[in-house]
Amino acid sequence: MLKTKRQQVIATLKVLLFSLSVIEGLGAQVMPKLYIKSSPSPDVTLTPFSPSLYPVFNEVFDRFDRGIAALAPASFVVSNGSGKAIIGIGVKWRLVDSAGRESTYDEGTHSFLVMSQRPLAPAHGRLLAAPRTFVSEDLLLHPEKGVVAVLPGDAFIARFSAAVTIHAEVDSIVFQDGEVVGPDDLGLVKSIRDRRDAAAEIVKQVESAQAEGKDASEALRTVATRPPFGDPGVARFERKLASELLDTRQFDSRLQYLKGIPAPPLFYRKDTGPIWR
Repeated sequence: MLKTKRQQVIATLKVLLFSLSVIEGLGAQVMPKLYIKSSPSPDVTLTPFSPSLYPVFNEVFDRFDRGIAALAPASFVVSNGSGKAIIGIGVKWRLVDSAGRESTYDEGTHSFLVMSQRPLAPAHGRLLAAPRTFVSEDLLLHPEKGVVAVLPGDAFIARFSAAVTIHAEVDSIVFQDGEVVGPDDLGLVKSIRDRRDAAAEIVKQVESAQAEGKDASEALRTVATRPPFGDPGVARFERKLASELLDTRQFDSRLQYLKGIPAPPLFYRKDTGPIWR
């Protein structure tokens, strides 16, 4: 009888161990493998995100309940070992699912997108680069302005969850003094310039209308709906910024933000010099 019970316990343990190994194996199959291309700068290192290695960034994935944690395997940490702050970065992701189908997702961000114009990563600081979410370690440690994150939709998250392998590449890094490294295939430098030029035009249109005693909303509607002319990138941002001003309930503060966007630095590459238009 005792031997029988012992045999039953051993058999039960074997089943449990087998079940755990199956569950572990399934988990290993669905967890995408992240491959990161070498950094375009010798002063900046790129490392896959790890909850144990970078606990400060866990808050980004723990705070929300919309499955954003599923994007953690596609995320990586940008460690700025230079003496200059990083103010812009462009990233390309390439996803491959179990059937071998590929899809891509590209995104760039920069400090001029927010009112504080806070660097993405200060000198010797770090930045979490995740799909649709870039969060500075400095912002999490000193959140005077709060922490802002974009909540991706379910379809977007599903794309990354279905991936077996994920390839990430930093397309460009922009330092505070204007130095640019990386090919910048995504056109981040031009995007920064175009957005600033568009903001200046929007402010000009509003102030001109106000000086003439006209409704600024009419001037903005004209900009938002007129056929594009001139530089396509600038025209696209003019329509976008005009529409945002028309929709916001904080018109004055938003207008002040647009007025406060500074001229970007003179962009350059160490090997070829200034980057002109």
